[in-house]
Amino acid sequence: MADALNESLIREVVAEVMQRLEGQPSASSSGRPRNSLAPLQKRGADGVFAAAAEACEAAHAAYLDLRKKGIQARLKVEEIVKTLCADNAESWGRLELEEAKIGRLDHKIEKLQIIRLVPGVEWLQPSGRSGDH
Repeated sequence: MADALNESLIREVVAEVMQRLEGQPSASSSGRPRNSLAPLQKRGADGVFAAAAEACEAAHAAYLDLRKKGIQARLKVEEIVKTLCADNAESWGRLELEEAKIGRLDHKIEKLQIIRLVPGVEWLQPSGRSGDH
């Protein structure tokens, strides 16, 4: 029973997210879900792809590009993401709660506000030892 309930909730959440991406009214307001990504203007617009394989290819290409740029580039990306999270904590927390339909708004906002406490690339420090001890 719990698995069926979780699967049903997941399906509802995924359907609503897809509808929002399409700019369509939600299934609850229109009465029927839409499953097409046809309204997207271009491949990969806003990080949304028609197929998982395309998304994986784009993510891999971005990873390879970032990897070439080194730790300083990763630090800059991390700073941008953390700043965006902190600056948009309330509105993004509300969006997360609306989409997930799970949890508490104050927790979701707090999680985004304290994002700077989450360890980042500064924790990546090489260390080497030799000898008997």
